Amino acid sequence: MRNKKLYTTAVFAMILYLVLCSVSFAKIIGEPPQFSPILSEPQHGSTEVSLTPDIKWGEVSGATYYRLEISKSAGPSWEVVYDEFINDTKVTLTEALLRVSTLYSWRVMAYNEFGGSPWSDEFIFTTTEHSFILSYETNSNGIKGGQPELAPELLLPENNTTSVILTPDLIWANMEGVTGYRLEFNVLIKSGPAVLMDTLITDNKFRIQEGYLSLNTTYYWRVSGHNEYGYGPWSEYYSFTTTEHSLTGSFYKILKGNKDRAGEPEYSPVLISPANNNTNVPLVTDLIWDAVEMANMYRLVIAKLPENVTVLDIYTEDLKFRVPEGILDNECSYTWTVCGVNTNGSGPYAEPYTFSTKGHSLFESDATSDTKLLNNYPNPFNPVTKIGFTIAKNTFVKIKVYDLLGREVKVLVNGILNAGTHAVEFNASNLASGIYIYKMEAGEFKSVKKMMLIK
Repeated sequence: MRNKKLYTTAVFAMILYLVLCSVSFAKIIGEPPQFSPILSEPQHGSTEVSLTPDIKWGEVSGATYYRLEISKSAGPSWEVVYDEFINDTKVTLTEALLRVSTLYSWRVMAYNEFGGSPWSDEFIFTTTEHSFILSYETNSNGIKGGQPELAPELLLPENNTTSVILTPDLIWANMEGVTGYRLEFNVLIKSGPAVLMDTLITDNKFRIQEGYLSLNTTYYWRVSGHNEYGYGPWSEYYSFTTTEHSLTGSFYKILKGNKDRAGEPEYSPVLISPANNNTNVPLVTDLIWDAVEMANMYRLVIAKLPENVTVLDIYTEDLKFRVPEGILDNECSYTWTVCGVNTNGSGPYAEPYTFSTKGHSLFESDATSDTKLLNNYPNPFNPVTKIGFTIAKNTFVKIKVYDLLGREVKVLVNGILNAGTHAVEFNASNLASGIYIYKMEAGEFKSVKKMMLIK
């Protein structure tokens, strides 16, 4: 009898051991979420959706984060405009992502550390003609109100202005009774006008960023005001044409009309970077030179060799200029020079330096079959830099930034990425100058590099 009890106890212990082992083994092996998320908002076929909608879906068991894709089209012609990993089951889209009166498709995938679920069904929605409902309502004080009745008055650049710089400020008169403005910005192409920008802003001024405009091109823009009740009428279209060399006529008026007795700069600047005859210079690069006594501005000229054709001729108050994308071409040679300028005129040009570009815009090497962490560019930087990396296969990637004390200051990447070349931006505007470390983990691959922030 005693032996039978011992046998029964041993069998039970063995069964319990096997169960515990199987549970532990399952935890070690793990598995991705088994079910696709159920989409909820916007509902399939929704219309009149705002330009900043809440996108929501149901929680999936075993998921730690989700991947949301939004396409500007439906079906096989998938054109992704948004692809992000999200740690929640909802996200509010930001302004300037969606366009008015446009059909979009969206889908979601659930993820954990072991992989992703199948994609959800695809839902479609159409944005409204405006991002506010155009209706009169009663405010909290019981007073009837409505959308703005007047169109904004456009100020600068004046209509039909030529020789506008590539980074102009678009300015219009501020209006009472509005909470913001809608800016539409177009370029005329052979088939008709093409909308380059349709965005909401709160200020009555908008600066076009470097690399957005092209030389010697005509653009059209208009503005309408909005408040809680809707949009007012559009302003008339204003047009302007960028200069061939990105110089403003008003600057020449200053040069001619405000002379002082000190004279123009006597010496030429010393060119610093890129060094003379440098090779493999990125297509987006910083040109740096030394200061010149009596100069309060500098004129930079870049020419393409061997024809010596000018590709950029611009004035700047800084001792550094970042050449935007679209100016330099792959694997070509260029010459550049700088002169100092004040209200009396220009000083002598520096002895020209030459450089040759490499075949891509930002990083050291093109996509390869290897997983690799690239040097950030620019470095040193202030306050934004980009970090490039390549991965050989679809895998979970982490990139984190640390200070020299080992404290984590930023998580740049934390999700599954497809094989290929990628880039992520690091903004250190809230950090102090110094050396920082960035670390990449992708499967078995680990790499650490340093970068320097100089403010």
